[in-house]
Amino acid sequence: MEEKKINELIKKHDEYRHESINLIPSENVMKKDALLALSSDLATRYGTEWYGGSEYAGRIYEKATNLAKKLFNVRYAIINPISGNICDLAALFSFTKPYDEIAVIPKENGGYPFGYKKFHRKKYSIPMKEYEVNVEHLVPKKFPLILLAQSTIFFPLPINKIKENFDGICIYDASHVLGLIAGK
Repeated sequence: MEEKKINELIKKHDEYRHESINLIPSENVMKKDALLALSSDLATRYGTEWYGGSEYAGRIYEKATNLAKKLFNVRYAIINPISGNICDLAALFSFTKPYDEIAVIPKENGGYPFGYKKFHRKKYSIPMKEYEVNVEHLVPKKFPLILLAQSTIFFPLPINKIKENFDGICIYDASHVLGLIAGK
């Protein structure tokens, strides 16, 4: 009985989403091919040959990785579906150590609302003018990490200007706008 109710709610959700315009880039409409892959048996399988029964999954993974590299004109691509939040945390813990100061977009201006304190990192807020980087107020400074992560993006980030002023590893989280970047 509950399964039937859940299925009805899923159907209503799908109908609602197809009748509305999604203005949040992270909630794009997926291609039917991608939905097909996610609703197939592949969704519950590992894509590595180490596990039995993954011959086709491994081949699909390799082809999809090559497509991503070609699309973004890069040497490396990871197609595993992980969130931008997890990627940002991986960068934070990979390139910084406790009590490091990192440059970030403030949460009041669309930046991720991490809580850097709980990770024992100090936050340097990149100067903003509403939702745009205030380039005129950038002062040269060195950071182990410049984390350009925004959940709300109204304007392209001036990454080159930021890098001209800040010395350090620059990570740009494009998870919310990756579809727009791919569409060029």
